[in-house]
Amino acid sequence: PTEEGSVRLHGSIEVKGSFTRLTAKKSLLIKLDDGKWRGSSRISLNGMGTDGSMMREWLSWELMRALGMVVPDTRYTRLSINGADSGVFLRIEWIDSRLFERAGLGGDGEFFHPYDATFCGDLTPASLDPARNCWLKLAPRNDDFSALRALTEEIAAQPVDTFHELVERRFDAESVINWFAVNALVTETDTYNKNYFLYLSRKTGKWLIVPWDYDLTFGRAFDPDRASPYTILNDHFHYYFPVEAGQSNPLHYQALKNPKLRARVLARIRDLVTGVPDAARPWRGWFAPERLDARLAALREVLLPELRRDPFLGGDEQRFEDQVGALRFYARARVQNLKQVVLALGTAQHRDEGEATVAAGRAADLMDSWGYVLASVTAPAGSATVETRVVRGWPELVPAGMDRAACVQRTWWVAAKRAPAAVDLTLTYLDEGLRSREPGAAVGDERALQLYLRTDQGWTALPTTAAPLANTLTTRGLRLRPQPLRLVACVPQTVAARP
Repeated sequence: PTEEGSVRLHGSIEVKGSFTRLTAKKSLLIKLDDGKWRGSSRISLNGMGTDGSMMREWLSWELMRALGMVVPDTRYTRLSINGADSGVFLRIEWIDSRLFERAGLGGDGEFFHPYDATFCGDLTPASLDPARNCWLKLAPRNDDFSALRALTEEIAAQPVDTFHELVERRFDAESVINWFAVNALVTETDTYNKNYFLYLSRKTGKWLIVPWDYDLTFGRAFDPDRASPYTILNDHFHYYFPVEAGQSNPLHYQALKNPKLRARVLARIRDLVTGVPDAARPWRGWFAPERLDARLAALREVLLPELRRDPFLGGDEQRFEDQVGALRFYARARVQNLKQVVLALGTAQHRDEGEATVAAGRAADLMDSWGYVLASVTAPAGSATVETRVVRGWPELVPAGMDRAACVQRTWWVAAKRAPAAVDLTLTYLDEGLRSREPGAAVGDERALQLYLRTDQGWTALPTTAAPLANTLTTRGLRLRPQPLRLVACVPQTVAARP
């Protein structure tokens, strides 16, 4: 269908992507033999089978567009094949000369892309070894890699203290700064050796970075100790990687070692998470938690009906809601982590201890000095100053008859300084991979985790809402006092004992 009506075009459909073809909902490429649909003979449709929220890529591209980056247009698109509903896809504009012409860079430049299957397009001179098959030249179609070879040799030879001069001379510098800033915000580490495009504009004489592939971001964790495909398709979660994280790439590493470039990257991150937008910089504050939370809420309303009717995703609303909840937590936790350990805006002084003052009806996060969220607190009425301390390892005390293997390996101590206060409290734990997880082996379904409060009268089970992807446990209306309360999280034995 088009705005003018329907038109019949002949072509073919093929599955695309080296990994998403393993998922139930495949990503597709439609190739038109003649004619064009909305100006293109190629229609690229991402099935979003690796992302239960169906939001991660869209959010990443919207962030890059807000920054004014040269990136493809993206739209949610419903697809029907032979009259059968195939669900909603994320249509990503085919990257070719039209994108660069639209950006005023001319469409006659040299266009390169790391070959996805070899994981070695890392901008080192060695990556240009023909036997390694690291690079594809997309335009013009020839075997002349001399321009790219010269670039890699310059990167390798440039000293760190003058590396900013190379970036300004040879690159569209803003595309480099924004690439690093965006990747740090969304924790895209699977990029610097394969997931990007390089364009050398004849008009400007400079190289442009075009990012690619953002489905495994916003807290998704790669677990090398799981068997494929669960190295990627797992429920592990993180938000605390440094800005240097990612596959080896000398452009990335050298730039972040250079004081001037590092300062530019950190300033861009700071503006994105704390700034106020203005006419010249509409992207400022784009990643502020309250703004991102509003975007997530609006997307949820649009996508939930699509999920319910999607024949491949099976209308799995629980998975969808869990993923959306994890995105909401990531937006807050990542910003707090960056403030604490990267931007020097945090206040925590001690490992495993946090404190925050919360106003009535507002939320506050309690951070430790390593940039981990220990707890989040909301005071429905009045204000409160809350402090928490975490003791890692198997709880020293658990309810009578409780198997420690059915508990989380931490104990929380929480108090309200000076005066009692009733709060809604969210406590966190870690579950990044098989070798870095705190739920015990007997926990099973983390939704069954229960918070228990230790008092002089014994243990009290607290009403608990568990978010197993974000790794949070929430209880409401808990009355804190100046004397710290001890809390642990375990699965009730009657649940843990079920086959």
